[in-house]
Amino acid sequence: MPAPAHDDVLAESEAFDAYEENAAKEIRRWADGDPSALSKALRLLSKPLDWAAERSATESAMKEVNERIVAVLDSLSEASTWTYDPEHVLGRARDDIDLADTASLADLRAAPMPRLDELARTFFTENTILSALEGGGTGLGGVALLAADVPILFTINLRLIQQVAASYGFRFGGPRARPLVLRVFSAAVADTPEARQEALRELRAAGKAAARGEAPGTDRDGIGVAAASSEGTDPEGTEGTDTTENQSRVLINEIARNIAAREMAQLIPLAGAATGAGLNYWFTSATAETAYMLGRALFLEHRRLQQQQA
Repeated sequence: MPAPAHDDVLAESEAFDAYEENAAKEIRRWADGDPSALSKALRLLSKPLDWAAERSATESAMKEVNERIVAVLDSLSEASTWTYDPEHVLGRARDDIDLADTASLADLRAAPMPRLDELARTFFTENTILSALEGGGTGLGGVALLAADVPILFTINLRLIQQVAASYGFRFGGPRARPLVLRVFSAAVADTPEARQEALRELRAAGKAAARGEAPGTDRDGIGVAAASSEGTDPEGTEGTDTTENQSRVLINEIARNIAAREMAQLIPLAGAATGAGLNYWFTSATAETAYMLGRALFLEHRRLQQQQA
C-alpha cells in the first residue's frame, strides 16, 4: 500500500513556523478522513438529499443532467472558460485583510499564512449563499431548469476554487490547471480519504513546478499540472498527455455521477426549491473546504521547497 500522500506533500520542515506546522497537521487529519465540524455537518445534509434523490430519479432525467455535467467539465479544456481575474482577490487583501502592500500574487506567497487563511475564508459565505439562492430558484422548474442549474453551479464553484487559490498566491488561469481543479471537485463530492490523498498527490507536482518558477501558464503565478507528472511520465509528451486525459475522463465521470444522482432530489413535487438550495449549499461548502485545505497545502509545499532551494 502506498504511503499517504501527505507524507511527501507536508513533510516536516524548518521553513514552517508554529502556525504553519499546526496547519499542516490539520491538513493531514483532513486527508486521512478525520472530519472537521463542517465536514460532519455536510455529511448530515447529504443524507436527506440522497434519500430524496433515490425516490425521484428517472433514467431520462438522470441521463440529461449527467450529460450536462460532463459537458460543463469538458469545457475546462477551453481557454474561454477561464476568465477569472485575481485582481479582486488582491484588492480584498489590501482593503480588508491588513495586507496593504499587496501588489501581486507573488506578494501573497510571501505573506503570513494566518492572513492568507483569513482572506481565503472571506469567499466562502458569499459563494455558498449565491449558489443556494440559485439552486432554490431552479429547483422550482423541473428537469429543464434543473439542467440549467448545472453550468451556473459549476461556474460559481470554479470561481470559488480560483479565488481560494489566488488567496495563497497562485493563479488557476487556464486549461492546464484542469487536472487539479477536477481533483478539487472529485475530493469534494466523494468525501473519502482516497480522493483527498489523490488530490494531494496532484498538488505535489503543482508545488514543485511553482517553486521552480516553471509552472505553465501566461505568467509565473499560473498553476498547470498533469496528473501523469506524479507518476514519472512527461506531462509535455504524448504519453503524459494521454495519461492525464484518461485520468481526467475518469474524474469527470465520477463527479457527474455523484452530482447528477443528488440533483434528482429537485424533482420531488413541492420540495424542489428546498432540495435545490440544499444541494447547491452542500456542494459549494464541500468545494470551499476542499479548495481551502488544498490551497493551504500548496502554499506550505511551495514554502518548503523554496527553503530547500535557498
